[in-house]
Amino acid sequence: MASSRRRPPVEAPIAALRDALARIDANGPVLVAFSGGLDSTVLLHAAADVLGAGEAGSEVESRRSLLAIHVDHGLQAPSADWARHCVGQSDTLGVDCRVVRLEGAPQRGESVESWAREARYAAFAGIAEEVGAAALLTAHHADDQIETFLLRLVRGAGLDGLVSIEPDTMRGGLRVLRPFLGLPRSALERWARSRGLAWIEDPSNRDERLLRNAVRRQ
Repeated sequence: MASSRRRPPVEAPIAALRDALARIDANGPVLVAFSGGLDSTVLLHAAADVLGAGEAGSEVESRRSLLAIHVDHGLQAPSADWARHCVGQSDTLGVDCRVVRLEGAPQRGESVESWAREARYAAFAGIAEEVGAAALLTAHHADDQIETFLLRLVRGAGLDGLVSIEPDTMRGGLRVLRPFLGLPRSALERWARSRGLAWIEDPSNRDERLLRNAVRRQ
């Protein structure tokens, strides 16, 4: 008989975030990479629950400030509307939101995804240095982990290149925590729907000319 995989409890995102935050021993605010999509919407709301109300029972957590960072890549026509959505969502939570508009564009032959990722992390690192942030939270989850492995395999990465996304790493002097890596996207969606949250659906995620989208959808 086929075995069924047990679904994570609805509050699994909160538990996973608490575990990640417990590893931060530095002072300073926590940054949240907030695109406005499902995953980062869950992350920001969960972080506001845990840090804003001090639910984890830690004095340090209850005192720690939270700052949402939305990077407007300027690659989609409605990007300004998405930025306004993110600011509005943050305002409802009592969380400051910094919008960074990227300048420039990928060079000819350069991957748009790679250019956007590098520029985005550079923006995060700059703000982190400015405000003395303790860490950056991103909303990568288990489905992203699988996609990344398959993409690297398709591209012929060696053993080092096939290493999974790290849950706790340093990037450009900035500590990056990914609390949801052990959870499937479906767990995040269940939590979001249980809270009645609204998020942005990026139409470019359906474009299978982009390799990651093709892997995800096929």
